[in-house]
Amino acid sequence: MRIIKGFLCGLIIIMILCVTIACDNTADTASPTIAPTATLAPTVAPTEAPLRQSTGLEFRKDGNYVSISGIGTCKDEVLVIPRTRDGKKVISIDFCAFADNTQIKKVVIEGDVEIIDSSAFRGCSNLEEVVIGDSVEEIGITAFENCSSLKKVTLGKNIIKLKSSAFAGCSSLENITLNDSLVTLGSSCFEGCKIKTIHIPASVTSVAIDALPLDTLETITVDFENKKYSVKDNCLIKEDTLVLAVNATKIPTGIKHIGVNAFKENDNITDLVIPNGVESIDKYAFKECIYLKSVTLPESLKTIGEGAFEDCIQLKTVDLSKGVTRIEKQAFCNTAISSIMISEPISINFSAFDKCNRFAHIIYKGDKDAEELYNSLYDICNKPITVYLYAETEAEIIEIEARKGIKWGYWRYVNDVPTIYEK
Repeated sequence: MRIIKGFLCGLIIIMILCVTIACDNTADTASPTIAPTATLAPTVAPTEAPLRQSTGLEFRKDGNYVSISGIGTCKDEVLVIPRTRDGKKVISIDFCAFADNTQIKKVVIEGDVEIIDSSAFRGCSNLEEVVIGDSVEEIGITAFENCSSLKKVTLGKNIIKLKSSAFAGCSSLENITLNDSLVTLGSSCFEGCKIKTIHIPASVTSVAIDALPLDTLETITVDFENKKYSVKDNCLIKEDTLVLAVNATKIPTGIKHIGVNAFKENDNITDLVIPNGVESIDKYAFKECIYLKSVTLPESLKTIGEGAFEDCIQLKTVDLSKGVTRIEKQAFCNTAISSIMISEPISINFSAFDKCNRFAHIIYKGDKDAEELYNSLYDICNKPITVYLYAETEAEIIEIEARKGIKWGYWRYVNDVPTIYEK
């Protein structure tokens, strides 16, 4: 019995020792406990999936290239111009290809398209956005004219020309950023748009007449590296010519020529002083400046162009005595001018004062024979005009009339104001 008990005790001790050794070995070989580290995938901005290129369009083959000629059976509101057709590159969008289409709301031009031809999208009245790729170099005449819902235009960085009326009549377009490769802004390019501010890049060498919307534009700036254009007093200047006055009320110094339509329909001018140095006023420069009441012309001015002050309905007097030698047709048409002052017979076109119903007399400051001028006055405004000669005293009037054998009107200065003698 004692032997059995001893055997059992020994067996128990051996089992305890085995368990202890096993635990120690496990502790020695177990990997150390380490907090797991999170493995993060690198953050990558999601790339926008390419737009599905439109199908069903009509094409025109041109050698190794093709052009899009029409909408065909395509019903897409988002029109994505395809890059190729039958393995050939699409290089242009033809004349009137999508003109007057009312289904298109957005246009994306990708691939190798170089030219958007004339009237390509003219009259697309529901078109709201246009994205033009970097391959495009030229936007043709009236390409997007009268797209009245167009609000956003993204121009590719390689566009060189925006031709005449390219975006004319896009009455919802309020902002545009011109690309840094642009060279030419065609005539009436943004006429009828609601653009308020615009920046002319350094690359631009030609801004045509009426390229920008005069009635809404408030601010214009020019890149300081532009070698052709600059801005002074909110006036766009090309070399020595004032091209466009944006809400300006005065003419900067250093100007020699006031360009075509430069101040047309400017409602901010009431009393205009043209600085010395200006030699010519081009046609329609101040047309329809309806609040303009007086103009002071410099001695340097020689020519007043066609329609220069036409429809300035409150303009009453103008002093042409300091050096003007030529006045073109309709220069002062439909103004309130009742008299002009000149120093010598000058070249005045027969319609220069057309529709000036109040025009009645000329104050003549010169000492040359005025008969030639007098004989031509009826042709100037189709009615008899009185010429007033300068005379300091009534005795001088008597002497002049005795010498010439003709009775004239006469004037003199009273407190530095030209005043007609009362009969």
